[in-house]
Amino acid sequence: MPRSDFEREFKDRLKGAKKIVVMAVGDELDPRDCLGYLAGKKIASRALKGIEVLITEQMPENFTSEVRRLKPSHVVLIDATEMGRKPGDVAFIGSAQITATRVSTHALPLSAVMDYLRNELHIEVSLIGIQPAEAADVGGGRQPSDVQQGVDRIVLAFKEIAATVAGRPKRD
Repeated sequence: MPRSDFEREFKDRLKGAKKIVVMAVGDELDPRDCLGYLAGKKIASRALKGIEVLITEQMPENFTSEVRRLKPSHVVLIDATEMGRKPGDVAFIGSAQITATRVSTHALPLSAVMDYLRNELHIEVSLIGIQPAEAADVGGGRQPSDVQQGVDRIVLAFKEIAATVAGRPKRD
């Protein structure tokens, strides 16, 4: 997804957000599955007003009661996703696009978690996927620059949207 398309869709999906919960999904020890985890940690370190980050690792379904307690208007899950794109590409993934045949580290498919949150809490729920690099290209626990740029692109989008969440000023 070209740079401007992702950012435009990001703003459209989070338009009118009063409180956003980010569910950072992934295995911090798996270089191909840690991308949602890495993005979540970076977003959390920014302490953005109106944005709460839950580091759910491989069990986002275990955090649904915490999401309920936080009473967000929007939830955004972030996860490494095999999309057949270039490493570092980011895109919104719809529940219907998540296939049950996909190899997953999650106990429940993310589509089930998304549908549960949407139906039970009556909130907007989105999934941002980050295309991981090939296993051979991830060495020494460091992500290739294109993958790191994808993670940073998501972090920047949250930093920019924080200025409009609940009408609060942006923090650096």
